[in-house]
Amino acid sequence: MNSLKTPLEMFYHWESKTPELVFTRQALGNGQWEDRNWQVFAGRVRKIAQYILDLNLPNGSTIGLWAANNHEWLEVDLAIMMSGHISVPMFAGQDAETAQYIIEHSQISVLFCGAFEQADALPKLLTEATFIVGMSGFRGRADTTVAEIINTTPAFTGSPIPNPNQLFTIVYSSGTTGRPKGVMHSHGTPALVMPKIMELAQVDNLAYNSADRCRLISYLPLAHMAERVFLAMLGLYANAEIYFSSGPDQFAEEIRSVQPTFFFSVPRLWDRFKNAVEQQFNSPYTEPQRNAIKEQLGLAELKFALNASAPLTVSTGQWFRGLGIDIREGYGMTETFATGTTFSIEQKVIDGSAGYPTELIEAKISAAGEILLKAKGLMLGYFKNQEATQKTMEGDWYRTGDTGRIDEQGRLWVNGRVGSVFKTSKGKFVHPEAIEESFFQLPEIEQLIAFGHGRKQPCLIASLSEYGKNLNHEQLCERIKQQLEQFNNSCANHMRVDTIYLTKTEWSSASGLLTPTQKPKRQRILDHYQKEIQNQNSNQGFVILNH
Repeated sequence: MNSLKTPLEMFYHWESKTPELVFTRQALGNGQWEDRNWQVFAGRVRKIAQYILDLNLPNGSTIGLWAANNHEWLEVDLAIMMSGHISVPMFAGQDAETAQYIIEHSQISVLFCGAFEQADALPKLLTEATFIVGMSGFRGRADTTVAEIINTTPAFTGSPIPNPNQLFTIVYSSGTTGRPKGVMHSHGTPALVMPKIMELAQVDNLAYNSADRCRLISYLPLAHMAERVFLAMLGLYANAEIYFSSGPDQFAEEIRSVQPTFFFSVPRLWDRFKNAVEQQFNSPYTEPQRNAIKEQLGLAELKFALNASAPLTVSTGQWFRGLGIDIREGYGMTETFATGTTFSIEQKVIDGSAGYPTELIEAKISAAGEILLKAKGLMLGYFKNQEATQKTMEGDWYRTGDTGRIDEQGRLWVNGRVGSVFKTSKGKFVHPEAIEESFFQLPEIEQLIAFGHGRKQPCLIASLSEYGKNLNHEQLCERIKQQLEQFNNSCANHMRVDTIYLTKTEWSSASGLLTPTQKPKRQRILDHYQKEIQNQNSNQGFVILNH
């Protein structure tokens, strides 16, 4: 099979070759799953595609997809491709202000809506001309629903093959600073990069026996490029079994029953896994304990573990390695179709490094210390923003906005965001990420940022985890003081943390303090707590804020 196939060509291939093979499984709760084989899945995609075609939209119209992950999400995404239009996915946790900006900026006229946090505010975000199609979980007014489409619309019988240069999606960045930008990718991008990703992860698309197939579980938002690539696209190209979680409340039980063979996640979840185990077992673990822990976490049959979005702390990586699980860093951007650097199966994982450039990219460091990438999967540009496109490009090189270095072995090391460095009143420059990594090790802390522009010493704002909230005041003080003393005794003078400000309120994307991918919006957080911090005066090294 020719490896350079667009997503639609892969769809047609499996629809024809493996109609009876289960492709997606949706968690219904209580250990129940709804299966859809390729014949059923493809039939639904074709009915949705025909319905979109019957709307007689202008060629290349933008169609929104605002829903939590489920197998309808994939069906709609492929139906939009098949009908010749452009998908604009939005995070289920997207705040209303940003959602309205995306809807207006991308000129969405048809919006597929499932379960998402801002459903009650939806009527205020749309014009009267916006056509709404309700998906599973949608609780608002809809002009029609996917269920009605499946019951009344005939299946589209064509199998159009798109031009590789044709735009297929606009993915808006999570927007840690200012308005998100719409990243444009063509049908040819996944055709080019997915075979290489499969090769790197050693995923075989020729295994038709369920026992041998790759198993994936969807947990992170599909509107994020990394989940789109390492879950949706990998599942499609590898003909993997894709399991859709019913949500955070059931995820631990669901991943335990799935036992995925490939799992991609972010530091927050890896840390939660580690903290949950450490509260039950004392290390070092015996071999039977290690096996039981992996089984309990749902990682007993894992062949490739990938971390991305933000660096994994060294202590967490070492802890998992002690269980026999090598978590590989993956460094990439929405603009490069989530491709960049990592460690292959054959390469030794080095703590703190983002790995080696893959065959899909070249990496170098600019004179100013910024990481530049030349990627085969590079975006077409930013939608309706030529100025930003030109600003982020340096010839053929994409400016990542991250600082870093490449060592003598060719490994990439990421220091942090260009704009996150702050200067203390003593004239010292501080990378906040270097401080944050140390305190992320505390199970009492859920989220944090370091700050200190114009202050004598760096400080931290941190939200408490559920574990931290359940400790009494003395226990919490003792734990925080120990970590603070340990860090300050091991770092340079200008890095020493003066005060930690703790809040019992969890930061969220709905409150505007986190992006939908759970990255902190640093300036928003500082503005939110600024007044209360200014009114505090503590010599204890930490302060518990009122909100």
